[in-house]
Amino acid sequence: MKPAADDVLQMLAPFDPSEDTRLLCELASRELPLTQALHGDAHLFNCLPTAAGPVWLITAPEPTNNPAPITPPSEIIVTWRRLRPLWRPPRSSTMTTPYPRIAVIHHLQQPFLGNAAAPLGAVREHFGTLPDLDEVDAIVSFGGEKSAWDPEFESEVELIREAVAREIPFLGVCLGAQLLAHALGGEVARLPRRLVTWAPIEVIADDPGLGQLPRGAHALHWNEDGIEPPPGAIEVYARPEGGRAEGFRVGRPAWGVQFHPEVDQAAVDGWYAGWPELLEPAGVTEAGAREADARHLPGQAALSTAIFGAFTRLVRTNVHSAQV
Repeated sequence: MKPAADDVLQMLAPFDPSEDTRLLCELASRELPLTQALHGDAHLFNCLPTAAGPVWLITAPEPTNNPAPITPPSEIIVTWRRLRPLWRPPRSSTMTTPYPRIAVIHHLQQPFLGNAAAPLGAVREHFGTLPDLDEVDAIVSFGGEKSAWDPEFESEVELIREAVAREIPFLGVCLGAQLLAHALGGEVARLPRRLVTWAPIEVIADDPGLGQLPRGAHALHWNEDGIEPPPGAIEVYARPEGGRAEGFRVGRPAWGVQFHPEVDQAAVDGWYAGWPELLEPAGVTEAGAREADARHLPGQAALSTAIFGAFTRLVRTNVHSAQV
C-alpha cells in the first residue's frame, strides 16, 4: 500500500555515516515511520527495528559520475520523510530495546569505526572496558597494537569464550579475530615479516556472515601476527600463498577476519603519523603505501557494508527469533 504523503517533513543534507545513522536510530526509537532515498545498499536500515513502525525504502538512481557503482559516494543526498502511518505492526511485549544492542570493543590508541559505522548502526563502544554479556545481543572486537597472548587480554579472552558458548554473535577484526582464535584453541603466532599491504580476498566457502563480498574486493593488512583457526573452524577466505588464515567462522555465531574492512582515509592517515617506524620492517614506504591506498580505499565502504552489514542483519534475525 502506498503511504499517504500529506504529512511530510523533509531534510536534505550531505550524508555522514556516523551522525546520520545515529539520527535515524533516534527517530526509529521514537517509532517514526521513515522513508529514505539513498544510493546503494540500505545499510543505514540495519539499525531499524521491524516493530518501529512502517518503513518504506526508496533506492535512488545510480549517479552517473560514480566511478565504483557498488561504493556509495562520500556525499549522498539523503531524504527523510515523516509520513502519516497507515498501519503499525503490533509491538511484542518482550521487546525491551528498539534495535540490537551491539557492543564494540576498541583496543587502538586511535580508536575508530570508520566505514563500519554505517552498517553497524548504533553501537555501545567500550574503551578499556568490557561489555556485560547479559546486556548485549552481539559483540564486535576491533584491532589493536598488542598481541593476543598479552596478559592484558585475559579477561577479554574469557569473555569471548563465554560469548561463543552462549551463542552470542561475535565478529573479530585483526586483533579481535586473533583473540577469538586464541580463546577457542587456535594459534596466534608472529609472522616472518610484518604486513602493511592490500591483498585480494577470495571467498572459498558459503557463509552467511562473510560469504558475500563485492567483486574484486581488496583488503588492507596491517599486522605482525597471523592466525591458525581453532579446531573445527571453517575458513571462508582463501589464504595467501604461504600465509595464515584470512577469515573464518567458529560454530554458528562467531567470525574473525585478519584484515581491516573498516579502514578509511582518516584511519590510515593516523597510522602513518603514529607508527611510521612500522613501514620499513614491512618493506614499504609511505609513498608506496599511499599509492595502494588510493587504488583500494574507495572500495572499502562496500566491503564494510558486505561484512558488517551481514553481521548486523544476522544479529537482528537472532534477536527477532528470540522474541517470537
